[in-house]
Amino acid sequence: MIVAGLPQGETIFEYLTGCWKRLYAANRELHRSTYDKSQWQPLFDRLKTLIISYCGLTLEDPTMFPQPDRPTGPAEFLPLLLSLSEERSDLALSPSELLPFLNDLAAHDVLADVLSPTFSLFFQQWFSLSPTPDITGQEWRQYLGAVSLMTQVKPIAALVCRQVS
Repeated sequence: MIVAGLPQGETIFEYLTGCWKRLYAANRELHRSTYDKSQWQPLFDRLKTLIISYCGLTLEDPTMFPQPDRPTGPAEFLPLLLSLSEERSDLALSPSELLPFLNDLAAHDVLADVLSPTFSLFFQQWFSLSPTPDITGQEWRQYLGAVSLMTQVKPIAALVCRQVS
């Protein structure tokens, strides 16, 4: 069972995004080598689909893999989106990895089901900021950065528009 084999304090999402990063690192290495890439590409595509699918499932239903004492699902993903201006080593994905990850996630067939809980949490937090953020404050910038990032991915931009309206 994956949960039992996780390093202490690591969530399923962190484990899966680590797999996603290692898969892309292996892909970069294989493209630099003389290895027959025609055999690798179908395997790469299949592994990427599986990893992204499970990432989506953990975002959609964080109870799928119960993990005590750690925020999971949207509560784990939203801080990644809100920390674009910070380069922190404790995040599952760095700011530079978020856009490629979102592009892969956007290829997921049930994108609305996967991201709707995160959008819901996003807007709940935004509207609960007190006092209301003003243009001279810093609070609104992380939310604007998250929206800017998400709307760079066309399927997510369409989903954001549907969520807001």
